[in-house]
Amino acid sequence: MKQPLAALLGASALADTQPLADLIAHYVDRRLLNAIAAEYRKGRLLLIGTTNLDAQRPVVWNMGEIALSPNPRALTLFRQVMLASVSIPVAFPPVRIEVEAGGILHDELHVDGGTTRKVFIAPLQLSLRALDPLYSAPPLHRFYIIANTKLVPESKPAEASLLAIAQSSLVVINKSHEVGDLFRLYLLAKRDGADFNLAAIPEQFSVQPKQPFDRQYMQALFEAGVRRGGTRWLKEPPELEQNAK
Repeated sequence: MKQPLAALLGASALADTQPLADLIAHYVDRRLLNAIAAEYRKGRLLLIGTTNLDAQRPVVWNMGEIALSPNPRALTLFRQVMLASVSIPVAFPPVRIEVEAGGILHDELHVDGGTTRKVFIAPLQLSLRALDPLYSAPPLHRFYIIANTKLVPESKPAEASLLAIAQSSLVVINKSHEVGDLFRLYLLAKRDGADFNLAAIPEQFSVQPKQPFDRQYMQALFEAGVRRGGTRWLKEPPELEQNAK
């Protein structure tokens, strides 16, 4: 729900996420958490990233651990993390999450994890090989990364207006940020001997959304993904692949 006038008068965002929060509350119930907890016991992980605005750092939430918790607030926290993970700053308001540290309750503001990490698997400080002794046999480390964007520059004239320049600048910043994260993961894969596989929106895809959450655009994008399937995974970030040609 858009609220541009409220934003100008001091609101925290241009749009309200209450409809999305209601949708999450409808589908994410205790039954779903029990199902996630059951898979977590089998060793499967569900991780969701947010950005802590107060600490200016990324936060990775172990959703299986939350689902497993008998704490009555677990369901609320699960829903809050989901909402925060898609709350793009300025466009949507941050989610206030209550945490406890040293026996004292604090509030933290969390937003979309892409603010600090566009793509995340593991921090560079963690060696994947250090986890090998936890398994009965040496594991095969494979990264499969699907980037919901084009990773190559798209040339088009930029309008000389304040809004157009701001929008174009944000697009460039976001794309540069994502490419940087991909290089970080590629270095992690090379260092620890993991198989790196990357897919992104094809350079030839030309459909443009006419509005946020444009159904026709999303359907066309889905069909492009189905056609591409898993037929060709990039084995390194596009810049490296292009230099190798």
